[in-house]
Parts: sequence; structure tokens; C-alpha cells
Amino acid sequence: MYLETRDLSNEIPATFNDLESRLDTLRGRKFYGTFNGIDQIYQACVAIKDGDDPKSLGLKMGVVVGGLYARAKVTDWVENIRMIGEKFDQLAEEYKDRIDNTRPNVEYYRSHSEVLCLLPIE
Repeated sequence: MYLETRDLSNEIPATFNDLESRLDTLRGRKFYGTFNGIDQIYQACVAIKDGDDPKSLGLKMGVVVGGLYARAKVTDWVENIRMIGEKFDQLAEEYKDRIDNTRPNVEYYRSHSEVLCLLPIE
């Protein structure tokens, strides 16, 4: 389930706050962010759990496409939020000849202290 915004860095935290406020609990939830560089759309996402009703929550539904991803970890991301973009830039430089532009970049929020930056590659 997700909410989306244009990739305006100041809008992303507000979009996640809105998403979280619609859920009965955050416990046991898996959160993701996806970014499509072609249309500049950012999606704040949460995995669906049994009993969730996306329509009544006012959320859209979608699937994060699988496949091969290069990854980098950002620790203490709350304090170092800019590092997320920097990690994606580093991955893009390292894998510049293998980037799969048909899939979005993915942020997987493993915890309040760790996020994985996943760049789709071929």
C-alpha cells in the first residue's frame, strides 16, 4: 500500500507521516520508499498485512518489482538522511552500465537506524 508525492525532499517525511497515521499500528510493519526517476514520483510504501483494507485507508496498491538490485546500507539514517541520496549516487556511478531504468530505486527501512538503498540493475 502506498501514498505518492513528487520527489520534493521536504514532502517525503510528510508523506510517510501521513501513511503511518492511517495505520492502526506500526509494529511488525515493513516500510519502503520507491523512486521513479523518469516521472519523478516518490512512493511511501508499507507491506500489506492480513486485515488491511487499502481502499478504506485511502491508500493505493502496488507491487515492488523483484529482480537484481545493487545495494548499500545507511546507518543512523534519521540523523543522516542526506546519505540516502548519496548512496544512490554512488551505486549509480558504480553500476552505470547496468542500471535497469524500467524499475524504481527502492529504500527498505529495516529499522529506525538502518535503511537499505536498492538500485535496480540488469
